[in-house]
Amino acid sequence: MRAGLLLPALLLAFPVAGEAQVAMTAETVIRGVVFDSLNMRPLAEATVQIAAASGTSWVRTYETDSNGTFEFTAVPSGTYLIGFFHASLDALGLVPPAFRLEVRAGPPMHMGLAIPSARTIALSLCGSKALSDSTGLFLGYVRGADNSMPRPDAKLVIKWVDLVIQKKSIAREVSAIEAATGPSGLAAACGVPLATPLLVQGASGIDSSGAFEITLPSSGLYHRDVFVAPLVRTSVSTSDSVPSVALLHGSGRVRGRVTGATGRPITDATVTVWGTGVETVTNEKGEFALGNLPVGTHTLEARSLGFVPARQPVDIVSGIAGATFPVNSLVWVNQVRAVEVYARPTSVPAEYQTMTGCGAIVVWTGTAH
Repeated sequence: MRAGLLLPALLLAFPVAGEAQVAMTAETVIRGVVFDSLNMRPLAEATVQIAAASGTSWVRTYETDSNGTFEFTAVPSGTYLIGFFHASLDALGLVPPAFRLEVRAGPPMHMGLAIPSARTIALSLCGSKALSDSTGLFLGYVRGADNSMPRPDAKLVIKWVDLVIQKKSIAREVSAIEAATGPSGLAAACGVPLATPLLVQGASGIDSSGAFEITLPSSGLYHRDVFVAPLVRTSVSTSDSVPSVALLHGSGRVRGRVTGATGRPITDATVTVWGTGVETVTNEKGEFALGNLPVGTHTLEARSLGFVPARQPVDIVSGIAGATFPVNSLVWVNQVRAVEVYARPTSVPAEYQTMTGCGAIVVWTGTAH
């Protein structure tokens, strides 16, 4: 489906109960909190603004602190518009909220402003019929890797494997959802299964991202931008008896660290980007660096004996060819003995398959920009 502008954030307004009555004046105080309902925490560094609705030049601005709080003092009686701005709203395609507020002299007023919950956003885009307890929403912009600008009329393709149990057999079926972007470059894919490995790929004209794997959380919303670029392939043949393989290459570079769940560096782990044939091993500090990589969103993978393989999407984007983008830390959450490794079906296309995945969990402590 195409995603346009989403619903505005939520607003509550009510007087604060106090033990003492405040003397009636021509002014009052407005206090409140901006809350991030997606991550269930106060929203710091949000720009809250209140302005007279009558067209006069009375405007006040306040940036929330680490607790998401704001306060406007000496607000004259009248009719106002109040709302807030934040990078999170822009990333989700949410319209900056603006609400009409009647201010009268009296006790301080308490305002609650919030980014909507994942469920609210999903219902607004997908509707109740397209959303269930077992499905959710993938939401993100398709952007050009050369300038990070949104791409209108692009698309996202999301695939996964269903196990169909029949009377005498178990079959694997590949299901897919395609979501197109509108003029804003924002795409919304509804009805995506939760807790299921999903393979995502973006495309815009001749530009494309790599294939990368994600899993929707129980909240029902996964938000990520996808960067696309021209994919350059080189045919490589290892011997006369083996067919040649088309590998991706480019001018991008990625560097980072591989650590265990306790933060201990993992030495001699093999790190690669799917579909490139480029790989390296980590040093004694767990550090690695990869070059000659295609730009755009691709899959970074790390493997080491005794650990579940770790995979994570990585954005290699730049206006400068050959720029290096750090990945702060690629962390294995759990270490397993060989008898505890269970292979599972994978929907990775043949050109990206290196070996069967084992369901790794990956935690990133930074971005790849």
